[in-house]
Amino acid sequence: MRTPLTILLAIVLSAYVGFSDLHRTDTAVTVAMLLAASFIVSIMAASKPWLYGIIMGLGLPAMAILRTGGHISEITTGLVAVGVSLLGAYTGWMLKKLFNPPQAS
Repeated sequence: MRTPLTILLAIVLSAYVGFSDLHRTDTAVTVAMLLAASFIVSIMAASKPWLYGIIMGLGLPAMAILRTGGHISEITTGLVAVGVSLLGAYTGWMLKKLFNPPQAS
């Protein structure tokens, strides 16, 4: 898949995860959604997992800042969210490399 389309998909999924986090009190569901979404986008992209991890992780603090006006807690939430999404993105990237080795020509 082309990079602009996967970036757009990552932004949309990130906004969805961030929006759904505003309406939930259960953190585990949000973390699972963030891991799964960054994992899937990274498998589709097959390169630049750091970019997709950062994009996916910034959706939570962005939505929280838009809603609450930007308290200090959104900064810590953003750091944790970026860490979780980087974990999902790099896991997807490594599995893609493991099960889809480069073709010899």
